[in-house]
Amino acid sequence: MDDSAREIGFIVTPVGEPNPIARIYSSTVLNLSPDRLANELKSAGFSLIESTERVYNSIAGIDERTTSFIFGV
Repeated sequence: MDDSAREIGFIVTPVGEPNPIARIYSSTVLNLSPDRLANELKSAGFSLIESTERVYNSIAGIDERTTSFIFGV
């Protein structure tokens, strides 16, 4: 990884199984804006279910903005 990429985590929960077990995956991806990432996933056949943006304000004055997505297959 470098400044143009980051590691992201995925939690995948099977739907329609009697005892679904969530699996956690990780992948290195290019640093994309939230809108661009959502569009890339949509073009790959995923359906956007929910998008949540959060801003965390630290005591040191460093703000961190995160966007969480829920996509369906």
